[in-house]
Amino acid sequence: MAKNFPLIDSVINQNWSDILSTMVGLLVYLPYLSYFTLPVYESVKYVYELFG
Repeated sequence: MAKNFPLIDSVINQNWSDILSTMVGLLVYLPYLSYFTLPVYESVKYVYELFG
């Protein structure tokens, strides 16, 4: 496949590297994201239970 379609092969490899880097970035940023979103979620839930 690489001999017949080098462009498609390189595009597929590029997409896989993008996907892998995105997954690694998500794994790295997930603790920070949960650290910031958890208090917001808890406060919203508290307000919702208070007025709901």
